[in-house]
Amino acid sequence: MALLLIVFLLLAMMYGALALNQGIRGFSAGESEWSKGRKEAVHQLERYLHTGDEQAWARFTDGLKVPLAYHRARLEMDEPDFRMPVAVSHIVAGGSHSEDAPLMVRLYRWFGWQSEFAHAIDAWREADTHIVALEALALQIRSARRNDAMTPAASERLLAQLDRIDLELLPLERAFSERLGEAARSMQAVLAVVLLSSAVLLLAMGACVVRKVTARIFIARTYEAEERFRKTFDVAPVGIAHIALDGRWTHVNDSLCRMLGYPRERLIGAREVDFLALDAGARAQRPATLPVPGLADTSLGERRYQRADGHAVVAQLNVTLVRDINGQPLNYVAIAHDVTESRRLAQELSFRAKHDLLTGLLNRYEFERRLKQAVDRVAPDGAPSMLFYLDLDQFKVVNDTCGHMAGDAMLTELAALIRGCLRAGDTLARLGGDEFGILLQECPVGTAECIAEKIRSEIAAFRFSWGTRSFSLGVSIGIVPFSAGEYDVARLLSVADHACYAAKEAGRNQLYVSHPDDDSITRHHEEMDWLGRLQDAHDEDRFHLVWQPILPLDLARDSPPRRFEVLLRMRDPDGSVILPGSFLAAAERYGKIIELDSWVVTTVLDWLNDNVDCAERIDQINVNVSGAAMSDPRYIDLVTARIARSAFPADRLCFEVTETMAISNIDAAIAFMNRLSGYGCSFALDDFGIGSSSFAYLNALPVDHVKIDGAFVHDLDSDPVHEAITRCIIEVAHSMGKGTIAEFVETEGVRRRLKQLGCDQVQGFAIGAPTGLGDFTLRPARVGRPVLIDVTERMAV
Repeated sequence: MALLLIVFLLLAMMYGALALNQGIRGFSAGESEWSKGRKEAVHQLERYLHTGDEQAWARFTDGLKVPLAYHRARLEMDEPDFRMPVAVSHIVAGGSHSEDAPLMVRLYRWFGWQSEFAHAIDAWREADTHIVALEALALQIRSARRNDAMTPAASERLLAQLDRIDLELLPLERAFSERLGEAARSMQAVLAVVLLSSAVLLLAMGACVVRKVTARIFIARTYEAEERFRKTFDVAPVGIAHIALDGRWTHVNDSLCRMLGYPRERLIGAREVDFLALDAGARAQRPATLPVPGLADTSLGERRYQRADGHAVVAQLNVTLVRDINGQPLNYVAIAHDVTESRRLAQELSFRAKHDLLTGLLNRYEFERRLKQAVDRVAPDGAPSMLFYLDLDQFKVVNDTCGHMAGDAMLTELAALIRGCLRAGDTLARLGGDEFGILLQECPVGTAECIAEKIRSEIAAFRFSWGTRSFSLGVSIGIVPFSAGEYDVARLLSVADHACYAAKEAGRNQLYVSHPDDDSITRHHEEMDWLGRLQDAHDEDRFHLVWQPILPLDLARDSPPRRFEVLLRMRDPDGSVILPGSFLAAAERYGKIIELDSWVVTTVLDWLNDNVDCAERIDQINVNVSGAAMSDPRYIDLVTARIARSAFPADRLCFEVTETMAISNIDAAIAFMNRLSGYGCSFALDDFGIGSSSFAYLNALPVDHVKIDGAFVHDLDSDPVHEAITRCIIEVAHSMGKGTIAEFVETEGVRRRLKQLGCDQVQGFAIGAPTGLGDFTLRPARVGRPVLIDVTERMAV
């Protein structure tokens, strides 16, 4: 009888401890629902404030129901003569499970005095005052909307109040969560003591019982253990084998048979080395991966086996030595995980990290790494090595005429053509756009010139057909011989770039061999030429802007355009249009980019002020800025002054910076965004995905939109890897609360696939081509989201 009483008391204590823990978890889950409801209410109320959308108001009220339900529950629980059913009903209305609600009420009433839990309740009470304030503010906004009293001043005042309430709720949420966590840990410590005490007492009582029924329990448990092991062994999803001390397999499960493709009878009695993917001689020499008794009881390794059908399978092998009760070895147990697919994917990812996804050539990162190795290893007394820098002439004609799909097809064919002109062991890479790099180690100048001339002549003779059109083009090749200690990698690439530019200046489709004594002349010539051309274009007002629509995928395709990308163009004196990819690099290099950035912002805002009817029908304009302008206080002061004088609302202005610029100037980028966000501006991250640390920095940057780089978008309906990368970017961006824009959308199939993947907006020739500002209309077209003033555009539209 005493034994039963002790057991009953122990069970009661354990039940109470578990119920206490369940109540804590109920409050944790409730805090999560409260937080989500609050965030949804604030977000939808802000939408309703800006748009008056009744659907947003309905979602606001739905979101606010959760915090209000918990508010009413707390008020009821604070009453001396509270009503349990009423408090439970309010907690359930807040999203908590009906079984957790009574436990939560009892925890609140019985343990509200506990220090950490009391602090959490204080944070809850204070947060409820702000929830009530939020409800009152919502009624003000509702009244203003219904009475047509939502003036810009009223909107700004109400929005400020909403932001203040939201900001004041955030630390209270964190305080409640942290205090609740501390309470949980405290309760868990108590629970651990209770459970430990229970375990000690139960063990003591169990010892008495065990002495009486030891034999029967031992037999029953042994049988059950053997049965469980047998079933686990047979149905385990990984390959398992029992191995005798002499290395022969004594038992194998079905998974191992399937992995190796052999029946069980073939594997029993065999050794591991019989199935290794080696030739016969090597197999005879290769020992099994077994631990050595006395040295180690486990061994880990990766093995490559040959299946019965001849295919290879890679397995992660874990072998453990089993000992008897006296510590003597009995046998081995081997567990084999099939990692063939994961290793294949790892190899593919490694390849893609080092290669250009379009052409299959090495990418710039890997080329620079190999170039550095070549620079470090070049023999002082040996033949010089050669660096070629190739830039295709008139390649943009193909892109502008037929679109980027045609340009990509041409680049792929040219990559194969160039590779065929090189020696075995030469290194070819795509450095970006229409530029290629070639490394020839231990190659005399004469031989290098012959190879370069062969490449030039082959490309000159090449004809590319797309539809009914045929294109020919040339290539400008800069050649730089280098010997030991002559250049570092950055300097070598710079000299090669200058040599390539000199070849272009010499008439295009030329070779130019650089020598140390003409480097300064080449640089000076380039500087004077570009500085003069850019200054002349500015003085003669030959810069202009064009619009390109962006399509929100949640709108009908015949909706009128309300958001655009504004692109920079320069007119040559002969009347031809020069795309920004031709002059922006030089503008950045020689300090003209800030002047261009300033001109773009000023021109756009002036145009919007002068065309009020059009401006009122534009939802948003994004202004891309260069890294130099983003870091320049004068540019920031100019922008803030122009915003202050402009009639165009600042909350429709979104500044965009390329991912590379943002990451390389992350402190300046964050400072720039923080300052302009105070005016209501938003921000977008362009060319996302091409950097090596894209996701690592995305959360650190206060951007509102992520623009997926066109290299992943243009063929995602036919390239599963590009589709996977695009899906990943969309999901990660959405999980961080950021919108997504896909560029280079050139086919209807790509547009449809992006909509299925959940992308917010799309842009490209399939949506609409750029037109001049003077041609701006709001006629139905495939249009999209933010307008992008792409002053740092590299891949011209």
